Amino acid sequence: MTNLLMFVPHEEIILFMAPTTIVLYLAAVGIYHFEHEAHPEQFKSVFHSIWCAITILTTVGYGLSQLQCSSQRSGTHILW
Repeated sequence: MTNLLMFVPHEEIILFMAPTTIVLYLAAVGIYHFEHEAHPEQFKSVFHSIWCAITILTTVGYGLSQLQCSSQRSGTHILW
């Protein structure tokens, strides 16, 4: 596995991770903005919403069942 990483240029890893991190953070901010009023115990801060953002962006269908607000569901469909 270590030898495999030697063949991947580091620039490509950075070019992949930077936009991915930005998209995850923006998704978490959106989730917090729409869901905090409906579920303040589950979405205490933006950082608590990151788990939900990761779940939504990396699963098919399961992550959308966690959201309760219809505006957030439609925003997630646009992002997906």
